[in-house]
Amino acid sequence: MKPDPDEKCYHTCCANSWLWNPPEIHHKLYIEEPSYTFAQWDDYRNINYRYRPTPWLTLRVMLGVWQPLIILAVVSVLVCSYFQWLVPLGAPGQGWTTSSALFTVASFLLSLLLTFKINQTYGRWWEARTIWGTNLGIARNFMRLMFAWSDASTRHVAHDAARWTPAFMWLTLDHVRNGSKEQWKAHVQGMLTPSEITYLESLTHLPLATGHMMSHLVRCLKVDSFKQVALEQLLSDLLGGVAGMERILRTPLPPGYSRFMTRALLIYVYTMPVLLWPVVGWASPVISAIVAFIFFGVENVAVQIEEPHRSLDLRGLCVAVQASAEQLRAAASDPDALAAVQHFGAAPPTVVVSNA
Repeated sequence: MKPDPDEKCYHTCCANSWLWNPPEIHHKLYIEEPSYTFAQWDDYRNINYRYRPTPWLTLRVMLGVWQPLIILAVVSVLVCSYFQWLVPLGAPGQGWTTSSALFTVASFLLSLLLTFKINQTYGRWWEARTIWGTNLGIARNFMRLMFAWSDASTRHVAHDAARWTPAFMWLTLDHVRNGSKEQWKAHVQGMLTPSEITYLESLTHLPLATGHMMSHLVRCLKVDSFKQVALEQLLSDLLGGVAGMERILRTPLPPGYSRFMTRALLIYVYTMPVLLWPVVGWASPVISAIVAFIFFGVENVAVQIEEPHRSLDLRGLCVAVQASAEQLRAAASDPDALAAVQHFGAAPPTVVVSNA
């Protein structure tokens, strides 16, 4: 694929410039949005909570689109000055403000483009969330069956599976977020032994390597072929989920559509002051900025969720698997818990009914 000259220019001149990149407080709005609790759902259902004033949040959003808004303000002031002082002196522009019908059609078409993009990016976000939720359930079932189908001689294998399964989830998180070696090592510290971490350091696709180790644990469990096939199918489904995550990560929306969407939006907002001048006069810079903020904000949300692994609360899902593993390991080591289930499957006691 041929390199894009515009992209090369961006990486050469602008990629590391603070004037180009939005501040960190804006980026954090879209990184790992936390999962809702019952209390947060109660707040969300409250209409007064949803429409409460949030000036700091609005400012953080504006900081992400401040460059086009500043350019729009300059353009609006220049347009207003042109119509205020140059047009009365004979400069062309008397008929420019009569094409409101064309502007209305452009607004409708731009709304369709934005709606299509937000729908497509939300579909990608929801698919990623579905894959991660499915892998969460598969991981729990795999650990549960490893403990349920183990006996006293193979219980240590189930305990090892309860270490490798949450490690698989954490390594998958780092895989789809391009995590460094230091990051994934910190995530699995305490779950895997130093020798196991050293083994993983020599490999590239860590979820695949972890899945291979889990498959080895299935063989060490020494169960019948039916149970082994069931456990291997769970592992295959886990790795299939990783493949789905990689597909979402490496296949964005068609770049041509995204570029056209951005340029159409810029043309729309930069020509807006021309048509607003005869209606609102010198208030057109403020009104143009408000309308542009809405359009830029919607387009920016669509872009932020287009790569969903960055915005989803994946750490919460990994912590949930880790907590499930600790619960299963604790239950398997608790004598009271083991005694409570020893009678399962035994013949029910005989109840003698007296005829007296």
